[in-house]
Amino acid sequence: MSGMEDHSDVVVALYELVSIDSQIEEINRGFPSVGIVLSQETEFDHRLQSPTKYTYTGVDGSFRLENIKAGRYNLAFLKEGFSVRYVYELSLKNGDNALPEGQVVLSQIVTMPQAVTTPFTFESGVQYYFPLNAVITAPVTVNSGAILAIEAGRRVDFHGMALSSIKGEVSSFSKFRWLTSAYSLNSLQSQSPQMLEPNLYFDRVNIYSTEYLDISDFKLSFANSGMVISAPLAKIEKSYFSQNNTALVINGGEVTIQNIFHKDSKNRSIDFAQNHAFNGNEILYRDNISKNNLIGLYCSIMPLKIENNFMVSNETAVYVWDGQLEATGNTFIENHRTIENLGSYATIRYNDFKGSGFVDIIFGESRGNRANGTINFNNFYETRNFYFRMTTSNGLIAVVGDIDATNNYFINNNIDPQIWDKHDNANLLYEFVYIPRAMSEFNK
Repeated sequence: MSGMEDHSDVVVALYELVSIDSQIEEINRGFPSVGIVLSQETEFDHRLQSPTKYTYTGVDGSFRLENIKAGRYNLAFLKEGFSVRYVYELSLKNGDNALPEGQVVLSQIVTMPQAVTTPFTFESGVQYYFPLNAVITAPVTVNSGAILAIEAGRRVDFHGMALSSIKGEVSSFSKFRWLTSAYSLNSLQSQSPQMLEPNLYFDRVNIYSTEYLDISDFKLSFANSGMVISAPLAKIEKSYFSQNNTALVINGGEVTIQNIFHKDSKNRSIDFAQNHAFNGNEILYRDNISKNNLIGLYCSIMPLKIENNFMVSNETAVYVWDGQLEATGNTFIENHRTIENLGSYATIRYNDFKGSGFVDIIFGESRGNRANGTINFNNFYETRNFYFRMTTSNGLIAVVGDIDATNNYFINNNIDPQIWDKHDNANLLYEFVYIPRAMSEFNK
């Protein structure tokens, strides 16, 4: 332990490797430029597993784990008051084994004040603890491997140019991590682990900037409102969001989100709902993976472009109201509702829709506006209920030409009816321009 003579009583815990999501691994292999590549570094958290073996270090820091089956494991070093440290995918053979690094250094946790007004560097391998709400107004540098642990219910605000650019300097995935300090972050979770409940999540990280904001190579977990960005121009890329209520909120500006993976959000995973003040700017969501979120993308008012993404097993993959949607070249797999488009114009072309549980595309009215647009040159596979559905709450009646759903390809579907229209509900007088194509699959 850094700066200490007595290195005893550090918990050394051995864990089985986390099973990597095979569906995402397949996407990683076939489309390496989409999302991020999952690994033990992205998936392992000692709080969510029980150890296979554990022991304690002696005064000199030495330790011994016995009767271990040969194989690969993750190793965690834990002591209250010191930064958590992991060694990933450690290969162990029968007999004695030495750590490949020779020794592991644990740094003392740094408790952060409520105000940071002078330049500051978050160092690699050090855990920074925010017990209270904090405001950072001075320039800061975040080095690879830093951990920013925020107390449950608290938030950290970066103002001005405090955090204008975060770039990975090494090939390692985790530039830094934002996570909750609750639930045995620095001690052994010896009982049967459970998922962290939302009352243990930290609140949010607010980032305010009047300049270009470039953020990449980070992991954010266990947040209620996630990372909230307010900037006129921003790019978020090569990052990982897991097990949040909301992962990312964009409060205006022109934004590009590229090569991220966001999963297991219990609310809107990425929320573009507060963009009224920046009306006319464009949001580009490209080359990302979204899985198992209540709502993958939520957008209002703004023009939203989504290109070349994989959206998998979300309750609703994309929800747009009173805006404009352009969806091109995406693959939607086993979402319950794939695209819900309310009071907006949508151009939906050259996408794959596979195994939707309820409906592929919903067009509905919002605040007196009818949804309309074009749905062309898409492939629909194994849809289990409706291809398209028109809905209304105020009795608005669509007219011929509101929806152009020509030149799509349908295969292996077992649904009746294929479209919810006036023949299925006498109260909905909707018409479609609809010509199914059953000849050959459209290539993207």
